[in-house]
Amino acid sequence: MTFLIEYNPDRLVFMEKAAFKNIMCHYLLYVLYRENIDCVCVTDSWLTDDITDGLLDPRSMFTIIKHNRSHSKGGGVCVLIVTCLEVNANKTGPNVILGDFNCPDIDWQTMLCYTDPCQKMLYDFVVFNGFTQCVTSPTRSSNILDLVFVSDPLLISTIDVVPPFSTSDHNAIKFELVYSKSVYSAKTHYSKQFSWKHGDYDGLCEYFACYNWNDLFMYCLTPDSLWSAFRKV
Repeated sequence: MTFLIEYNPDRLVFMEKAAFKNIMCHYLLYVLYRENIDCVCVTDSWLTDDITDGLLDPRSMFTIIKHNRSHSKGGGVCVLIVTCLEVNANKTGPNVILGDFNCPDIDWQTMLCYTDPCQKMLYDFVVFNGFTQCVTSPTRSSNILDLVFVSDPLLISTIDVVPPFSTSDHNAIKFELVYSKSVYSAKTHYSKQFSWKHGDYDGLCEYFACYNWNDLFMYCLTPDSLWSAFRKV
């Protein structure tokens, strides 16, 4: 299950850093340890370098990937993935893209897009790459701004727009994935490798000494044919 979380910078800009840490961490720890969540995705995380991974996850149950905005306040993204899920993940499965895209003029039900260039770029990317947008309820006011794209429409079993996280003015999105590692895992390819250190070289020498090389060289007239025949000896 996954939470997509959007913070509102305007409501946090006047909050002292210490107070922000306490409020965010209080809600985040509740979600991580009480809600049985496998992955938490945060947009506009407002994290800074002095907010350590240990502060976000004191029990060290999650792998934390974050990118903080260094040149100004606000912004930043953070993903927390439960460790057992991260270890077992593979790169051959379906793709999931999510976040606050701020594209209210795209109608994802009818797949219509107006002329705004930025929104048209997102629309074209989704259409040409075969993604499906799964959020159907507004996430801020009457707009669907926070989106979840999947490359396999059968991947999502349930998806709900739930009340905002902490002080956010965006609703959160909670969804469940139906994922079988065996379905998407890469096919195993086997190749033959010789164990040279265990070779019976005395036996090979005896075999080669008794082999009728005249018959081999008589019918193979080119280097390629000789090499091919030799490999079959």
